[in-house]
Amino acid sequence: MAAAVTRMNDEGYKNWLKVGQSLLVMCEGIHGLTTEVMDDFHKDLLKILGPQKCAQCKAKCEPQQNCNICTKWKKEILDEHANKGSVYWSNTDCKLWPALAWEVAKVFMPRGQKPSVKKASDTDSSALLNLMTTCKKFKKHVGKPANKVTDVTNVRNSTMHSTTMKFNTAEMTKHIQKILNLLNDQLSLAKRSDAKKAAKTIEEIRDGKFIITEENENNILRDQFEEFGRRLEELEGKITPENKSKHNRDMTEAEREAHEKEELQLTEAIKTFQDFINGNADLKCKFSEDINALQNRVGKLEKRVDHVENELEKLKNRPPVEPLPTMFKNHLNEYTQTQKLAMPVYEAIPEESGHRSKVTVNGKTYLSKDVRTTKKDAEQDAAREALRALGKLPGEEPNGASGGGDGGSKNTLAIAGNPPDTAGIATNDTPPKTTPLDDTCNYKGVLQAYLQKNKHPVPEYRNNKISDAPPTFTAWVTVTRGDKTKEFASECPQPNAKKAEQSAAKVAMLRLDIPLPEPKESKDDSSPKKPEVSPGKVDKLVAEPALKASASPPNKQNEENSVKILNEFIQGQKNLPNTPPKYDEKRVGEQSFTASVSFQTKYAIQTTEAFSSKKAAEESLAKQVLQELDKDVTGNCKSKLNELDPPNKPRYITKEIEGAAANRQYVSVIVFNKIEKVHTITVDGGEVCKSKKLAKECAANNAMELLKDFKA
Repeated sequence: MAAAVTRMNDEGYKNWLKVGQSLLVMCEGIHGLTTEVMDDFHKDLLKILGPQKCAQCKAKCEPQQNCNICTKWKKEILDEHANKGSVYWSNTDCKLWPALAWEVAKVFMPRGQKPSVKKASDTDSSALLNLMTTCKKFKKHVGKPANKVTDVTNVRNSTMHSTTMKFNTAEMTKHIQKILNLLNDQLSLAKRSDAKKAAKTIEEIRDGKFIITEENENNILRDQFEEFGRRLEELEGKITPENKSKHNRDMTEAEREAHEKEELQLTEAIKTFQDFINGNADLKCKFSEDINALQNRVGKLEKRVDHVENELEKLKNRPPVEPLPTMFKNHLNEYTQTQKLAMPVYEAIPEESGHRSKVTVNGKTYLSKDVRTTKKDAEQDAAREALRALGKLPGEEPNGASGGGDGGSKNTLAIAGNPPDTAGIATNDTPPKTTPLDDTCNYKGVLQAYLQKNKHPVPEYRNNKISDAPPTFTAWVTVTRGDKTKEFASECPQPNAKKAEQSAAKVAMLRLDIPLPEPKESKDDSSPKKPEVSPGKVDKLVAEPALKASASPPNKQNEENSVKILNEFIQGQKNLPNTPPKYDEKRVGEQSFTASVSFQTKYAIQTTEAFSSKKAAEESLAKQVLQELDKDVTGNCKSKLNELDPPNKPRYITKEIEGAAANRQYVSVIVFNKIEKVHTITVDGGEVCKSKKLAKECAANNAMELLKDFKA
């Protein structure tokens, strides 16, 4: 009892308790708002996605394990997430998303949310503040300045991670005022009775009118135990040889110093807290189990750190392992497909300091040569050894397989038309080369035709520029078949976005066992350059190309396919006027043509001039739509347009004009079901082709890419 009296008479400790108690009271003041916002968000999600529940995913929802139902839920949830790089899917059970709003809320919270967390009052201030920071739905509920939530988060961190567990009067007053600033926010919280009540209690705490009781102290210290447990769990998840190596490699010196300082501060705060509890007999008795659990956890973490450091030292002293490009598995898949064999089967072999793998092809097994840091790299290594043994690795002799391989001929695998010595295989001395694609093969067109023929959605592409000198691109294609959705990456960097997407389509076809198109011999390897686009007035949108233009025309069936599909699509859609598309072909060389296609629609509008930014182009279209709907056009038009039909927000397709790199120019199309007037849309083929028919094919494919979301 005497120890408790001495503690409570310490002014610094008493001030620390006042801030801690204010944080607990603040939680009660924001329970109502957070519950209402998440309930409304959940209702919006149900309107879009329906109440159907997933029956196959695991309780801990990993992105790559999701079924089609969870994938759609995840996409909608992430659209409202302000920090997609820090999502702890292990917080939540995806099967419960359609049933519980708070299961969705846990996606926006820090690591460590237990299954028992079913409502706002089940969690702490750290989780609720993180929810309000990362969920965009709270933006309209917190007025300016918008950093009020962040300020309170910093107050909590300063309190929970204090190395002295004491504040002077000025610090205490400053921290509590930041908490009051949030509760007194005029946009939402100040109007709520629970927030008003909490603010009044916190003012009494600050002014000494509220007596901090022994029970209050116990609650604050228990909150401290939970905070340290959560932070240690975060560290445990990060401390692996792979993550530690990545941090050391990717962080700048300043970032590393800040990271180490943060870890050191946490260690010191835990030590101070342990010493404080152990130094007070009454607290040591009350929290004996908690303090022992905390000490054990810290001890295990220290051992783990030592183990990781030892593993990194081993890796550092190991002879350098040849870096792997990512195309060996694709090449092996292509080989098995051309030989009409079953697809390769991989099996992981765990090692103490990494991974190895073996692959079985046609009944024979091939083992990877090196220990790799990831399973994916180990599989690439095994695929390379298989190609080498089969005599299909460019520039190398066959070595034989561990399972009785039969070697093979010296002929190398013909990949994308490469000669044997330039097929993009990396060595120790040279980086991976970009793999030229066979210009006579329309992988994107064939993939799209195959999916549409089998009643599947059209594939979706995205690309990324990874280097300016020379320009190199990677791309990904998302393919949905039935209730399964998969994403496939291009096999290696390509010289432009279009070829990267063609490469991604080719990889998807190999992985999904879809027959590849037959390459055609080109009579002339030279192809005319694409004409530059003037950055002045623009009346055509260069959409994402869904067809790679060929130097020589493909067979007649493929050549006519997209034009026919576009005609049937437009003629059969109820939301499009029954007017056939019109093509405009132009000769740009002796045997070179480009084409564009124009069609009419009620549900889309296109910019008629170029803009200096994507934002300006899309804002202009949003304003035009609002004007047609006779709505207010003052302020942010995009936001106002989104509010007209939240479940069916407008879609923008915005592109940078090629040839205008010095002064970037953008054009855009908006697709929105509220547009009633008929507009004409013109889409460029985006390629120089050797026939008018092929140029029309390019334009038709790009138009289909634009129309993919239109519903009958």
